[in-house]
Amino acid sequence: MDLHTSLQYPFFKFIIEELSGSFFQNDLTSLHRILILYHNRYIFSIQGSNIPQFLDDHQQGLTRPDWLYRYLPREKQQKIRQVRLRTAFVLKHNRSLIEEMLFRKDYSSPETVRQTLLGISQWLENQPASIFVDDEIDVDAWKNELSSIIEHLNQVNRLKKPSKPATISGSFHEILIGDDPAERRGRFDELTRLLIEHKWVVPTQTADMYQFHKQHKGGRLYIGALYYVLNEMGHVNKALDGPQIAALFDSFLIHNFEQGSFIKVFQPEEQAQFDCGPNDQRYKYVSQARLLLKDF
Repeated sequence: MDLHTSLQYPFFKFIIEELSGSFFQNDLTSLHRILILYHNRYIFSIQGSNIPQFLDDHQQGLTRPDWLYRYLPREKQQKIRQVRLRTAFVLKHNRSLIEEMLFRKDYSSPETVRQTLLGISQWLENQPASIFVDDEIDVDAWKNELSSIIEHLNQVNRLKKPSKPATISGSFHEILIGDDPAERRGRFDELTRLLIEHKWVVPTQTADMYQFHKQHKGGRLYIGALYYVLNEMGHVNKALDGPQIAALFDSFLIHNFEQGSFIKVFQPEEQAQFDCGPNDQRYKYVSQARLLLKDF
């Protein structure tokens, strides 16, 4: 799970997972729940951005009676209760492990989550038995589950293939025509203004980062058509390959497209398909991109 690919976790998806108890399958999913609530704390009406207060509220919620799950099978209710107790236990006795995760800029990245679970596991191994007396926690089961989750995450990490690095670094404005960096930067600012005006993107709290709005089916074709029309109108000053173009869009655009598919739309054979007539299915993307850029 990497929440940074999206500004907002779907509210109804959250409600369904909350009602089904899916967030309390194990320590990993419980940690994801914390991350989702923190990432969407304004959307879900959690006041402020104070992390200690946020975790106080979260801990209190976990220790309240879990009446929400009474309709579930007894075995599942027991598992939910154990996971809730575990998370509340960490927040009570070693909150700094969770605070350090949330203070990181990449708080939702898979590696940050893995490191947090590893920290909990290592801390747990060093606790005296007396600390668990009043908490109704099956400590051995907890340790075993944490070990299995961490081993699985380590295995996934080892199997990951390193992504192909882009051979161009920098910002998107570097490929726009202009006599100097200041002029190219000005053209980039005008491009993002047009994208906002036509509701293709919305600004984020991070400078020069924009959330792509057209995430529905065919959304990546809007971006492919945008690059095609920029080229067609002579606004691009250098020829690049698909991975390079995708990397430059990624430098300012937040989207949830699978990276291989995103790169593909900028490959020469894919770009050539945007050179089409009104009867072609891609024409609507090209026509909207031309409309957006007509005064650029």
